[in-house]
Amino acid sequence: MDLRYGGMKLTYKRDREWADSHLGQVEQILKDNMSSLVVVDTAPDAVDCKNATDMVIALTGGDVAVRLRRWNCKYRDLTIRSHRDTGARTELSKIRDGFCNWYLYGWLNKLGRITEWILVDLGKLRSSGLLEGQRQISNHDGTYFIAISIPNLIQHDCIVVKEGIATP
Repeated sequence: MDLRYGGMKLTYKRDREWADSHLGQVEQILKDNMSSLVVVDTAPDAVDCKNATDMVIALTGGDVAVRLRRWNCKYRDLTIRSHRDTGARTELSKIRDGFCNWYLYGWLNKLGRITEWILVDLGKLRSSGLLEGQRQISNHDGTYFIAISIPNLIQHDCIVVKEGIATP
C-alpha cells in the first residue's frame, strides 16, 4: 500500500522522524570535531607587519549531509542512493552537483547511540572519482544505491575523522 503524507510516502515521514530523533547526537559529534573543520595557518609576513596578525584561522565549514544506520546494519561502508525508478533526483546526483561539503555517516548501537561514524569530505570524494562507475545495487523497492568501502575512502583521503570504525 502506498500511503502518502503531504505528497510523500509515509515511510519517508517515519524514517525522517527516526533520523531527526538522533540530531542531538549528530550535533554533539560535529561540535566535538570542529577542529577537523578549521585550518590554522601562520599569517604572511605582510599581514603580520601591517595588521599585527600572527595566525589566520579559516573555517572550512559548510553544509552537512547526515545518514544514520540502524543497529542491525552489518555493513560498514558508505552507501548513497543512486537511482529511483520514479525518476526523482537522488542523493548521488545532488552530491555530484556540488551540494553539501561534508557527510556524517553513522551507525547506532542497540541502545540508540551513535557509536561508529565517519565524517567525509565531499569535495575530496567528488574529485576522487569514487562516485563514478560504481555498481548500482537494488534495494528491491524501486531504488538503488552505490557502496564505497571505508578502506577505499581512506585510501583517497576522503575521511576527515572517524570513530569506532575498525580499519585494516
